[in-house]
Amino acid sequence: MKRFQKWYSRASTEFDISIFTVRVPGEIFCSSESLVTVYFEDLHALYHRKRLDLKIVNTHVGFLHPERITEPSHTFSLDEKNLPEHVKMMTPDERRASVDMKTHEKMLDVAAYIATTLVAVSENDIIYAPYGFNSFKRFFQQLGKQPERKEILCHKQTVGTVHCGYYVCEFLRVNGKYCANYDLVTCKSDRQLDDTSIQNIQRDKCSFIHRECAHKRGRFFDTTGILSLPEYDTLSNWPKPTP
Repeated sequence: MKRFQKWYSRASTEFDISIFTVRVPGEIFCSSESLVTVYFEDLHALYHRKRLDLKIVNTHVGFLHPERITEPSHTFSLDEKNLPEHVKMMTPDERRASVDMKTHEKMLDVAAYIATTLVAVSENDIIYAPYGFNSFKRFFQQLGKQPERKEILCHKQTVGTVHCGYYVCEFLRVNGKYCANYDLVTCKSDRQLDDTSIQNIQRDKCSFIHRECAHKRGRFFDTTGILSLPEYDTLSNWPKPTP
């Protein structure tokens, strides 16, 4: 952890770097390759044990890739200002039929991705699918007033929670099946996190970011990011010790 603290302190003070990007391989989210931005403010918070929710530290969580399940991913629309020639020749009914067909194809692709990912990450306790941001926005526009619902679509999404219509969550590995009694109070686990356990979590995260994200030989190093520039070579190409 001290080596990591010296690294980000030097990067922020000597090289005036406040963010860098991390390459996320496609197999992580069962999707295409993507980039994630790491902020030095968050690294500082991690080092000083800020923003650490102990309630979820020992919970295994899987995520669906947000970019793969957004509305543009499963809907199709035409740009009226830049229509292809063959579309311009279509009648309004033919256009609607074409849009419906392509939307259906995109929905099938998203459904296949979700099904494949759920199988791939089924060993987790919880699977989150970040979606429905418009619903979350409307929730705050109404000053937090939760609209009444005559029917609960999912027994795991209780009325009055922010997650209703905002997150779709699947609770897995509860007695080998989906939880059918969500409202029952569960027994408190005997497993407690002491100071040493928390420090080990910090050490693992710091080591992972330092070795795998900021080093040129790391699995998640972004070869097109700021750390790959020649002037920052000393920040990303130090002698990497063996595990």
